[in-house]
Amino acid sequence: MSRTRVKKALFALFVFLAIIQIFQPGRTNPTVVPSRSQAAHVHIAGKVYFALICSCGDCHTGQTHWPWYGHVRPLSWVIADDVNEV
Repeated sequence: MSRTRVKKALFALFVFLAIIQIFQPGRTNPTVVPSRSQAAHVHIAGKVYFALICSCGDCHTGQTHWPWYGHVRPLSWVIADDVNEV
């Protein structure tokens, strides 16, 4: 490939990434139903439960704390999809 083609491709990629920043997903946390929580059905040791909540809970529970990269598309779309699957 010539340098001109590479420059055009990089410019097109930059423009595409800039344009998709306009389209934000909804960042709402689903309502938390305590009877549907994992802790309500399975006894989990305190340290294990804490580790699960810290490592997985932000994206896979209804108690999401949105990280800084949760505002950057296309990552925000993936995170919002994970949160809404709960």
